[in-house]
Amino acid sequence: MVLYPISYYSVCIVLLVFVDQKKGSLFYPYMVLSSVVGIISTIVGLTYPTWENYQEKYVTTIPFGFSRIHRILFNVMIIGFKLLVLLYWPRNTSSLAYTVSVGWVCLYLIVFVLVNKNRIYG
Repeated sequence: MVLYPISYYSVCIVLLVFVDQKKGSLFYPYMVLSSVVGIISTIVGLTYPTWENYQEKYVTTIPFGFSRIHRILFNVMIIGFKLLVLLYWPRNTSSLAYTVSVGWVCLYLIVFVLVNKNRIYG
């Protein structure tokens, strides 16, 4: 099974916010954290190429097979998208929003452990 980084699944949440802004806003804490961590991870990946090899060990990233220049362009677009999310995502800091966001991350972590159990535990 191919597993992508959790931020890739944010596309579904972006679609949700276009369909129902109130429901999409429930993912505000997740989207903020995902964007900040994603920007940092992307910059680290551009600065230290070995980071991408380490990341690819556990999750499949789209630009991994790209040439260096195409990876840079792709990652700059991703950083731009994440900045737009930080600026324009409907804000919701209710306890329900934190619960939904934590639930989303926990669900991903369960799938991550199940997919990578052989790599993690031996």
